[in-house]
Amino acid sequence: MTKAREEAIAWFQERRWVQHQTLFCHRHDRAPALFHPELVELFWHGPQYIGVFAFRGGAKSTLAEEFVVIAAAELRFKNIVFIGSSEGRAAERIAAVKRELERNPDIIEMYGEQKGEIWTQTRLVTKNGICIQCLGRDQDIRGLKHLDARPDLLIIDDFEDRDNVATPEGRRKTLSWFYSDLLPACSPECTIRLLATPMDAESVPVRLSKTQDWEWRTFPIVRQSESGAEESTWPDLFPLEVVERMRSGYQASGQAAAWDREFMCQAVSLGEQVFRQEYFRVQSLTRVWEPVYVAIDPARGAKNPDTASETGVVVFSWVGNKLIIWQDLSGFISPGALIDLIIEIEETYHPVDIGFERTGLNEWAAEPMRHAFAGRNIFVPLKELEAPRNKEQFILSLEPHARAGEIVLAQEMPKLVGQFLSFPRGRKDRINALAYATILRPGQPIYENFDPVIHVAAGIIWPRGETLTLALNADRRFDAGNG
Repeated sequence: MTKAREEAIAWFQERRWVQHQTLFCHRHDRAPALFHPELVELFWHGPQYIGVFAFRGGAKSTLAEEFVVIAAAELRFKNIVFIGSSEGRAAERIAAVKRELERNPDIIEMYGEQKGEIWTQTRLVTKNGICIQCLGRDQDIRGLKHLDARPDLLIIDDFEDRDNVATPEGRRKTLSWFYSDLLPACSPECTIRLLATPMDAESVPVRLSKTQDWEWRTFPIVRQSESGAEESTWPDLFPLEVVERMRSGYQASGQAAAWDREFMCQAVSLGEQVFRQEYFRVQSLTRVWEPVYVAIDPARGAKNPDTASETGVVVFSWVGNKLIIWQDLSGFISPGALIDLIIEIEETYHPVDIGFERTGLNEWAAEPMRHAFAGRNIFVPLKELEAPRNKEQFILSLEPHARAGEIVLAQEMPKLVGQFLSFPRGRKDRINALAYATILRPGQPIYENFDPVIHVAAGIIWPRGETLTLALNADRRFDAGNG
């Protein structure tokens, strides 16, 4: 090797991030993520065991492949092993490394020809005798040695899948394989770089991240900037508007837990879903006689729709134990628009009560509402509601009704159902407003066998000329009528 090459290699060894950017510029068609330089440093430096949680699409595998290419060319390790969820997935990493060692002109010019006699899809041995091989999770460890060298570098890349983390038995099996089979097969000084997206709160990477042996870093798709505002960690590929569109799609589909897991690197149990799709049914209903209630949970300071809360507005009726939801009118609503919406609801439904969360009413709604209603000479039956001390527990009061099939949607309400399916993650404004339905409901009917089909008529037919008499009376306690 010439002196110029030696000097170039030494210069790059002090500037690993520059080395990656220079030798693999053909693999980087985007400006790098904000965390990529730190991730590269973690590959090259630091303690023996380092784990990384990074969001899907964050290029952690790409940078790991580049690290292995350079490390093999520089003879840093003797026996390098990629671990994946299966041998086939791990072989994808081998294929990328193989291609760079064979075809990257800068690697060949700086370090010389790399291709050796063993050059297969699952095992490479370079011209200088460095072995690079792959292994699937739970695979037999026999044959992992290269000559007399045990593995001295493990790249463990998303080695769990949905099936194996779905059950405690699957998680225990993987943990046992990791400690009982994989680690004993490696050199005591083996360097391990574990790359993962946390798939479950009890998954192996999450459990390892809580031990003292490991140093752990987390790189979500968005983070807080120094000013406190949300910023993308990869602005060129995932600008904030793209992130918000993705996040809204996940939440609207009831997949907020998947979003938190795959993109925010938050460990979520796959079995934590409280409300299920089959709980909610849509019936094309038209209101005839049912007493209507409205619940409003106002958002305060909602200047930025990307991060602000919505104002929850739901219109519903109770018919026995059945909760019929007529409309979900929630959204990002200004105070003036909310007043207009309340007046529209009053004129359309003539509700028994319009429940309004007390804090929001006192903070900004009470005085403007009084002026607006007095100016139009209308009476709106506002009822103050106490905000729940624990929002999650409050929303859970709807779960028995949902599980019993007692929540009926009079029309499609995808955003409302999406919040139910995402609970306890994601936005909760719409379902928090609906939870007030457990408070806003009529008393028990006097006639226990009251049946709206039998005892309620949408219209009356009588012989022409026959006299009809209807007498009604009501006070604060009773309604009475005779006809």
